Order: sequence, then structure tokens, then C-alpha cells
Amino acid sequence: MDPPATDAAGRCEGGEEAKVVITCFAEFASEANLDGDDGGGDAGREYRRAKREDELKRRWISSVLAMAGREVDAGVVDPADGFYYRSVYPLHDSYRDLRHVSKTYPWHDFYNMSNLSPTPLGPMDHWNNCSNNGDGCEEEPYAMLQIFDIKVLPFTLDVTCPVEVYGIIAVRDDVDEYRRNYLFNRSRENPVIITPAYDSLPLMSPTRGMSMWEACLIETDIRIKVEGEEAARDLTMVDGCVDIQEHRCGYDSHFKNRIDGELGAVLTHSMVIQAAVEATIQLEFRRLPAAAAGGGDFRVRMTGYTRARPSDHHHPDNTYVFAGDGRELDEIVVRADGELEHRFVAAVRLGDTLELSFMEEGREPLAFLSARHDSEVKPYRFQNGALVLVQVSWSVMELGP
Repeated sequence: MDPPATDAAGRCEGGEEAKVVITCFAEFASEANLDGDDGGGDAGREYRRAKREDELKRRWISSVLAMAGREVDAGVVDPADGFYYRSVYPLHDSYRDLRHVSKTYPWHDFYNMSNLSPTPLGPMDHWNNCSNNGDGCEEEPYAMLQIFDIKVLPFTLDVTCPVEVYGIIAVRDDVDEYRRNYLFNRSRENPVIITPAYDSLPLMSPTRGMSMWEACLIETDIRIKVEGEEAARDLTMVDGCVDIQEHRCGYDSHFKNRIDGELGAVLTHSMVIQAAVEATIQLEFRRLPAAAAGGGDFRVRMTGYTRARPSDHHHPDNTYVFAGDGRELDEIVVRADGELEHRFVAAVRLGDTLELSFMEEGREPLAFLSARHDSEVKPYRFQNGALVLVQVSWSVMELGP
């Protein structure tokens, strides 16, 4: 069912008033009187105000997620903790009107920001170019970035009512001279409807793994579509770039960060995996259920889980969604047998086991042990009789020029 429409004042269609929970950050902050006298004098006033505003944003995010039934997000970490959706600051001159044309700062050249082309490389690049052809491959794994989920929350609108957003989120790394590896890419004509029940951006599987050798950059440009207006009248929610430098990041830990804009925040759940390999998942459907064979379609969801080696209790388990909620491909729609064109890519710590599940109750997942250079095929028979061959290929990331 389509979410309710909103009027110019942010009320739901029919004139319903906002819920008791304050869902607009501007109102939430005004009640806290951020600009009032904090008793600390003029020295350091701006710093203290920014610190209070940051804590307020964490508490507001927690309350909104809890209201929307996001108990996992709202309850795991105390919002007073500075690491709960910690604010990260965009690089200087990183908004879209400058980052692609300006050379004011060294990072513009370093990340090749004038190049707007997508990465030409697909997954398994090292697999295809390994000098040992996989036999005794001794290439060392490098750090890789894995992004599990990205949410968006508007600050100045009533988040109990829907908004339409579009734009891009892309990662740039040194594998191909910092071209864009898209995670989200929606035009104004194909926006995403954000509601309290669905605040995650539908992420694409990256074209290939995301290298963390030395550094990488996350480019974000998310806009709110204003219905009935031209594109120039649309609102910018978040616009900026953040870089992650290998020598300054923590390895093998879940991070929840946020990038603030004037009208909202982008919330990112990610991990930098220190000794990672690229997993490429390919599906070949050998047999379809009777309904699909008769002209219908067969819909499949797929998730993944990693399990660390028994000796590595301090390393966290990870959950991946390949086809399901929070993904551009929310379902795999199969209308004919054969190999699925779409390939799924993930970063997995070397030595961990990747378990793939098709989300059928009572069924065991397929387990694949990660390696520097290897490939394994396993069959999975669905409860309706369909048969798919699941191939997982492992490869280390090639370094850039």
C-alpha cells in the first residue's frame, strides 16, 4: 500500500496532526534551547553548543528509530555514547558545485574528483589475472570496506510522513584511479520513498569489492524531491565527501556514523575488514517450480552470514543482505532457467566462513570457506522443487596503478 501523501505543512493527507513523539529535529532542538545561556561564558561557547547539538541528534535518531520499530538500532547502544551514529565531517569544498571542478585542496586531485565515470572493473579482477592461475596463490589480502546499511532521516520534515529522495552514494578507491563504485544511484524520475517503516536506502551491490589500501572516499549527494516543482527547487538533504584513511581507522569493528546536512542526515553502518578477500556470488537456476515453468515467475531472497574461526572469538559475525529489504534488488525474479546476470559482491575476512541462506524456514544455509583464490559450487533445492547452483569465487583485491 502506498504511504500517505503530505501537504506543504508536513501533515498527512486528511489533516492528521503529528504524533506525540517529536519527529522534526528542528522542534526537538528548539525545546532544548541550544542557543540559551549554558553558564560557561563566551570562551568555547560554539564548541559546547556543537557538542550539545551532536548529543541531541543522537538522542533524536534513537527516538525516531525506536518509534519506527527499529529496536535493534535504538537499543544496542546508548544514544548518549559518542559512538552511536557518530558525526563525521565532510571534507572542505566537497559539495557538488565545487568538488568536481575545484582544485583548492590536495584531496580533489588525490581522489580524481573531476572524473565522474563509473568503475569499469567488475569483480574477480585478480581472479582473472592471477599469475599463478589460483594454484598456490600467495597474494596477501588487504583491508576492504564493507557497507551493510545506509539510512536517511530528514531533520526539518515530519518523518512520520513520507518524503521522496534521490541522488548518489559512491565509493572511490585506488583500484581504478578513484572512479565511482556506486552503492546508490537514483534519478529524480525514480526516487525512493522514505517512511518510518522504510528508512534504508535500497543499496546496489557494488560492482566490485571496495579497497581500503591507503584510503578511500565516500561521495554523497542526497536530495529531497519537491513535488510539482522543477529540479532546481528540490532540497539538498546531505551533500559532501568523507574519506577513510587506513592508518586512522579501526579494523574489524562495526561502525555507525552519520553525515549531517542542513536538512537531514545519512546514517551508515560499515566495517573496515583488515585482511579481507572479495566474495563473488553467482547463481545458475537449473530447474524452476511448476508455476514459473508455466509462464509465472519465481521470487527469491538471499542473505549471508559470516562465522569467524573458533579461535577468533574477538572478531564479530557479520550479516549481509544480497536480495531483500534495504537493497535495490529486493527480490530475485526468475522467469527462465539459466545463469543470473546479476552478481553479488561482498568483503569477507580471510579464514571466515560465509553462509548463504535463501530464507526458507527450517533449511540449513550453504557454507563456503573463504580463501585467497578459490571457487566452489554447491546445489540448493528449494522447498517447491526449484534447483539453483550457487558459485562463490574468492579473490584478493588488485592494487591500483
